[in-house]
Amino acid sequence: MQEYTTIDKKKLIDSFTNTTITSLRTFGVFEDSLDNREAIRELTLSMQEFNVLAKRLNSLITDSFFQGALYKPNLYIDGVLEGIIQQKLKEMLMILFDVLSDLNGIVCNGYDKAQRDRIEKSLGKLLLKLRFEILSLPKDVMEGVANIGNVYAQLNHLGEFNDDRFMVRHMWQTSTRKFLPVYRDDDISVVLQGPIKYERNFTLETVMRYRWIYPNVSIIVSTWEGEVTEDFKLIAKTIGVDILENGKPSDGGPWNIRYQLKSSLGGIQQAEEKKSKYVMKTRTDQVFLNPDFLVHMKNMLRTFPVNCDDLLERIVFLGGQNSMCTYPFRITDFMAFGRVEDLKKLYSTDGISERLEYTAGDGDVKREQYLEVLGRVPCDNFNSICEMDEADRRNILEQIGKKQDPESYLIQSFYEKVINKEKLSEDDDLLMHYWHFIKNCTVFIDTDELLLFWAKYSEQYMNFSSNISDGGLTHATWLSIYYSDI
Repeated sequence: MQEYTTIDKKKLIDSFTNTTITSLRTFGVFEDSLDNREAIRELTLSMQEFNVLAKRLNSLITDSFFQGALYKPNLYIDGVLEGIIQQKLKEMLMILFDVLSDLNGIVCNGYDKAQRDRIEKSLGKLLLKLRFEILSLPKDVMEGVANIGNVYAQLNHLGEFNDDRFMVRHMWQTSTRKFLPVYRDDDISVVLQGPIKYERNFTLETVMRYRWIYPNVSIIVSTWEGEVTEDFKLIAKTIGVDILENGKPSDGGPWNIRYQLKSSLGGIQQAEEKKSKYVMKTRTDQVFLNPDFLVHMKNMLRTFPVNCDDLLERIVFLGGQNSMCTYPFRITDFMAFGRVEDLKKLYSTDGISERLEYTAGDGDVKREQYLEVLGRVPCDNFNSICEMDEADRRNILEQIGKKQDPESYLIQSFYEKVINKEKLSEDDDLLMHYWHFIKNCTVFIDTDELLLFWAKYSEQYMNFSSNISDGGLTHATWLSIYYSDI
């Protein structure tokens, strides 16, 4: 038996992706040049590469996935699974043969737009199928570099030393032990906002994953002019991903909040133009690896009707990681999910406010506010809320001060404009307003439940769980607030 690992699969994917990009670039040469000899030569080379891929797929059919094959520790190929895998691989071969036929037609008879369109569509299908329809398990040993067994042993030693529990989770991306579900929801847009994360093709692999699981949703990458490479655009087009290139504001504002507001709002407006009912705003350097993430958020909105006349439905936010109970309107801006009209209002603030205008150096203020957030963590929970009277709440506000970070500024501005209909003053009970907003207008889902992966800190051990630390506004806490008499 020839063992097929994720390393083999990644080589197959990389080879096919590179050949796909070469072919798509060459079509542009056909459109722009009167002398197509070089383009024909490139397409002929691409056909040779695709033929090699066909042989590798055929080898998978005959050598790797057959009844009785056991990939340790937890992938066994029985008769039923063998039939499913064989059928999927054969479908890939048939699509590839169609691509070769159309490429041969262009090489022999000249450029034809209809054939090009068919090729682009077929290549997009194969880009997804190779990633998500070929089962593979990861290698857990890199000789002389890393061994997952040693990692767990070391964590166990640390746990015994501290009498704590340390855990590492495998976040499945290229490795595939089971086939991902495919949902047919067609009333959602996903907006990924921010600069493209090119390291390890992070943003591209994220949108491919979302496209495979949710083939009918609109996916919009809302970024900046000059940010997107031609190769990224070519691949995005084949899988039906839209790219919005915004002009950068001349002044990003404190903490660059106006950059975030513009790219977020631009993507949401495009979702509105597409007639989407719901929209999720997320980041280009984050991915939700729980395949049910969109369906789960829609189900939460069905389960908890909004208790506010100014919103069509509740807004879903992420709980735990940087969302807080005792820091007014401090809700992480990583993700928001809800009705398009409601999120359009959320991101329609102008980013101009005395609460965001610093009187000290940016670095000093950022550090002060960061420490204030950390200072809330040890006592940030539902119990704290229940034990506070108004004097306690006002004392917290005095400690935090009048300045705000972008997260609390964004949510408070939305609350003042849309829900409260006027700005809050020093005479208002700010925390009580915040808790009413949480109770009546929101749903919180923990980052761990949605399997959030943040590329920004991928090389660091994440020593927090959204369920118990680094912010007390977890799903469980939100539910207690929801059912409370606050």
